[in-house]
Amino acid sequence: MTDLALHIGKTLRELRQRRGWSLDKTAQATGVSKAMLGQIERGESSPTVVTLWRISSGLQASFSEFLPPQLVDEEPTLSLHHEDEAITAQTQLSFDAQLGYEVLLITLHAGCIHNSYAHEQGVVEDILMIDGEIEVQVKGVWQTVTTSKPLRFVADQTHSYRNTGNHAAKFYNIVHYPQLRGDE
Repeated sequence: MTDLALHIGKTLRELRQRRGWSLDKTAQATGVSKAMLGQIERGESSPTVVTLWRISSGLQASFSEFLPPQLVDEEPTLSLHHEDEAITAQTQLSFDAQLGYEVLLITLHAGCIHNSYAHEQGVVEDILMIDGEIEVQVKGVWQTVTTSKPLRFVADQTHSYRNTGNHAAKFYNIVHYPQLRGDE
């Protein structure tokens, strides 16, 4: 298994144990099976982007917290993706505890629909398109996001992204975690 998978597993175990949570409780909070969580913790399985989002949301942690600091510093565009997924997430600016946000570069391939679970209360996302356009569903309403029309929304509810175009769409996703700020 890769160093990244081992780091993700170690981080998952540390966050879970810091909260005093069993694998069962973590599975309930994240929607990821106990068996899969165990495999990830042992470094036997590398989570997909979708699974890692579910885990970070359930543990009320930032997405980039699961990435090794030295890799983020050396490779600011470290990529997490899975060959079966039509979405790629790359860390551009890792989570900053003082400011309470992180910046990700997301690529949605043509035809991709990504359904995101609700993040913890108070999380806000800003979507800034780089190339192409996407649609984002919040509160049951689809909104078009283009390079000239960004979107900000409260992400503590289920939301979806879709690329109805014929080529990959790229956008910055700035995720604000107000409850994780280090100055409070």
